[in-house]
Amino acid sequence: IGQIFEILDCAKEKKLVNRKTMNAVMEACVHCGDIHRTMQLFQYMVQPDACGVDEITYGTLIKGLGKAGLLDAAFQILESMDLGTAPGKPKLSLIHLNTLINACANAGDARRARGALKRYHSVIKDEGPSLVTYNMLIKGYARSENPLEALKVREEMQLRGMQLNKLSWNSLVMACVRGQDMDAALEILEEMKEAGKYSVDLAPDVVTYTTLIKGLADAGNLDGVLKMVAEMKASTSCVIDRVGYTAIIDACITAGSPTGNALTFFQEMECLAKEDRRLRPRVHAFLSMMRAFSEIGDVEKVSLLKSRMAVGSAGHIWAEDRLEADELLIEAAVVSGEITLARNVLKNMTSLNKALHLSQRGFTAIVRLQAMTNFTENMFQPFIISEQISLKASLESIIPSLKTLQPLSSSQKVKDVLMCFLDRDVLPVVSDENGQCIGAVHARDCNKVDSLLVDVMQDPPSLIPGTASVRTAIDFLVAPRVTLVGV
Repeated sequence: IGQIFEILDCAKEKKLVNRKTMNAVMEACVHCGDIHRTMQLFQYMVQPDACGVDEITYGTLIKGLGKAGLLDAAFQILESMDLGTAPGKPKLSLIHLNTLINACANAGDARRARGALKRYHSVIKDEGPSLVTYNMLIKGYARSENPLEALKVREEMQLRGMQLNKLSWNSLVMACVRGQDMDAALEILEEMKEAGKYSVDLAPDVVTYTTLIKGLADAGNLDGVLKMVAEMKASTSCVIDRVGYTAIIDACITAGSPTGNALTFFQEMECLAKEDRRLRPRVHAFLSMMRAFSEIGDVEKVSLLKSRMAVGSAGHIWAEDRLEADELLIEAAVVSGEITLARNVLKNMTSLNKALHLSQRGFTAIVRLQAMTNFTENMFQPFIISEQISLKASLESIIPSLKTLQPLSSSQKVKDVLMCFLDRDVLPVVSDENGQCIGAVHARDCNKVDSLLVDVMQDPPSLIPGTASVRTAIDFLVAPRVTLVGV
């Protein structure tokens, strides 16, 4: 998105910006989930000397507000359009209404979706809500606290003589599954199979079956899961893709067969992937299997899956994924009593050097490992405080001075200070003018050697008084996303 705005700035300088261009940039911001920039663009466009706004602009803005969960603001925009007070005097259309209804549906707020439909019913005119609108209402109820209310929408559609499409059917199946009414969900499946005899477009697909499989798994019905998988394979209208296999694996684990059926389907998926790379398991599938085997202490399986994930998974492997894989191997080693292996994995966890935090599961495994060694080896350094330091002691009595920390100058470049990070992950930056701390540079951010420190440093950490106690500093540091405090 930064590159897009660089291009936009160049276009502004050359006076090549028009409404079509600005609408495209707004759409990009919405796609990236940047509602702040979306609003900035809108405010720029409505200025008297700017390119102006149109119906497309407002549709994009409503979608962005909905995606950001700002439903009140989205309703206000629609209301101003209806009253004729919106800048640019855009005409309210069914597209704008459906965009708002869809935003409510995605948030699971079916009541407000209904309210919008009733409030702006004049936009629909005499023909009534369209199939698209009804599908959004079904989705809204399916995601709400009362998912089975979606069945009433179906009745309303039938009274109007409206035919359901596959999206309608699949949303109804999801509503029944979320409402824990598997009998109703299976009845809808039978109706879809009957409708599929006359139109293949209405036959159950992989979405239908995987939704049902999840519901059966959540109910602990392993036999039902396996029966549904067999039906999927026999169906001519259902092609089991990567997402389908992943859902089947997750369902088998949830239903209580992680090392049996889940492993069988995972191996089947890997085998098929040799002929069709589109079936290569993603990281999610590998981690799901590793979680199952780590619980029972199967170090061999967890280690093998970890190795295969590194070279055989589809898509990108994030640092968080590698961290979890390490955690699961530690857990498996702890469960099986292999203390040396667990300790070695912990010592080599490079992810912890990237400011990533242990999950609760990983932390628990390491606490168990600490206990198994009878606390003779401190595995939490430097997170365990020395016995010589009292939690009641003031910070100014134990912390080094700023000069002792050898702060860096804001005018220096990264290439001039690289050696300073050999034994430290973060260093303070001081102003050349007054010597005051103006920020902190982390080693992980020093990846462009010609950059000035002032450009790569982060804002100064939260400050607490030197008279505060050590316990106060700890309370700050254990807060989410806080790794540094200043005194």
